[in-house]
Amino acid sequence: MRRRLQEVQPFQFYIDRLYEKTDTAPALPSMNFPGGNNNALVDLFEFQHLVRLLALNCDATSSTRHDGRYCIADVPAQFQAANANNVTNGISMTELTNWVVSRESSAIAADQELGNQLIMRLTGVPDPEAAVGLLSGIGQVSSSQSAAEAVVTVSFTLGVAPDTLFPGEKDMILMNCIKLLYPNETPTRYQEIFTDTVMTILSGDASGRRLSVATSSTVTITAYFPSDAAASAGSANMQSVMSSPAAATTYLGVPVTSTPTVSISKPPGSGAMEIVPAAIIAGLMVVLFFVACCVAKFCSEKMRKKFETAPKAVGCCGSCRAGCCSAFALKGWAWNNMIAIVFLLVAAGVLFHRMHAVTMGIIGIIDAVFAMQTVSMEEVRDAVAGFSSILGMIDPIRPQLPLLTIAVIVPAAVAAIFLLISSLCSCRASGTMCCAKLFLMLTYIFLIICIVFYIIFAALGIAISLPIVRSQLSMVTGICGTTLPMLQQTLQDSSLALERARATPGVASADLDTAAQQMANAAEPAAIMNDLCGTLYSLFDHLPALFAPALSCVFAAIYGLYSSCVTCCVAKCCCSPKVTSKKYNGELVWHVHGKSKVTKVIPSETELVAP
Repeated sequence: MRRRLQEVQPFQFYIDRLYEKTDTAPALPSMNFPGGNNNALVDLFEFQHLVRLLALNCDATSSTRHDGRYCIADVPAQFQAANANNVTNGISMTELTNWVVSRESSAIAADQELGNQLIMRLTGVPDPEAAVGLLSGIGQVSSSQSAAEAVVTVSFTLGVAPDTLFPGEKDMILMNCIKLLYPNETPTRYQEIFTDTVMTILSGDASGRRLSVATSSTVTITAYFPSDAAASAGSANMQSVMSSPAAATTYLGVPVTSTPTVSISKPPGSGAMEIVPAAIIAGLMVVLFFVACCVAKFCSEKMRKKFETAPKAVGCCGSCRAGCCSAFALKGWAWNNMIAIVFLLVAAGVLFHRMHAVTMGIIGIIDAVFAMQTVSMEEVRDAVAGFSSILGMIDPIRPQLPLLTIAVIVPAAVAAIFLLISSLCSCRASGTMCCAKLFLMLTYIFLIICIVFYIIFAALGIAISLPIVRSQLSMVTGICGTTLPMLQQTLQDSSLALERARATPGVASADLDTAAQQMANAAEPAAIMNDLCGTLYSLFDHLPALFAPALSCVFAAIYGLYSSCVTCCVAKCCCSPKVTSKKYNGELVWHVHGKSKVTKVIPSETELVAP
């Protein structure tokens, strides 16, 4: 939209509203305004209120506003400049319009700056020549935002269009809400909170549905708190004061048409790690270590009884000759391997399920960056051009990105398959156990890979919760939580100003078409950024959820490695098992670790091998 006020028609709507809210306005206690005198002139007191409406009033002790915005230091001087005829003690509608025009079109730099600020505050449309300044805060967040432990979101609807509210009225709404959310703070602290709190007033009804003709608006306020307790206390205070549309209207001084809703959430990336489930699973693994020995001893004892003169097991696990570490226990350790397989596959299955959301987040981010390369705005394309080499490497593998979800279960699945085969081979009657030993060696390799692989995923869940990482994430969430709402607000205000201009006779259609194209070009990357922020929030929230299942996979792999190693030892990894039985001259002879004993005569059998 054209910023230079070469013709007044597009802006007359806003000047009319400004005049109405000074000379003919009713009392507005929330802004300390007793009401206009309705004499068709804006006197000095009303002009001071006009300055407050446009948020051009300075702090009492300085020549700048508390939020650093431009302000008028000498209000009486500007009143005299606007009261051109000096005949009356007030400014007429024509004089008010001429004052705005003369400031904007003046050859004096200070007057031009004031004129630009007047148009921007009237319409909400920023000066394109200062657009870079709007983006200067990207990635910069305050300490209260980066250290926030809770986020409060307030939402309610107003019965007026968003472009009929001037900046001072919007500041008043925000400050009054801040006083409810932070009831015990000092005025100085309120000013600090004001700059850290984000508010948008977008056209739409209570359901958030955007309207073709702006007749109502939805207010959304996002406030940051250092603790859950402070957030809960502030939310309860706001709900008690603004308990109905009528109560909210009385408090804020603007027509509120819905009861404010207040919700409390955690900052993005602050999802809690499942420490308790992980600790329970770790304890389960320790128990399984002892259970494994008991299972092996039980199977060993059962097998040993087949040999009448075999040595008895001694102690908890027995002995290497007849206990859980003997070849009698091979079948027992095969069952323990089965337990490890179930443990590993269940943990990997949970990780597979949770990894889906993370994969979709990664794909969404990459797709958004690629989409930025094709938008109409040259500035956006230039900003993404620096990633062209990286994007060039990613592009060929984009179709395979959904396979990331499947990739997390592959190491566990392969390790489970080899462990299963080795367990089945361990149950076979064999004098050498070569088959079992071969697959046990392959099992070791993949279990070690599993341990390393899943530690990385568990570390991601831990890292996302570390303060140093959270501070880096706040750089990204600062764009989404602060800059994006500001851009959305500016985009909407510019769109509404364009529609007002279209409805005003005498405005050049060529200028309107050019402005409409600029708006369409700006809306495209804004929509992409909105989707990107939603994807980032989802990704940061789901990363901590990988911790417990990934750590469970590590525990399962360690247990599987333990069970398979003992299986290999029992099967005598480097030689044949030492528990065998053979028939010699009609007698059954069994061998345990090189010692032979005769048990009984079995005429019908030729050879037996005990697993």
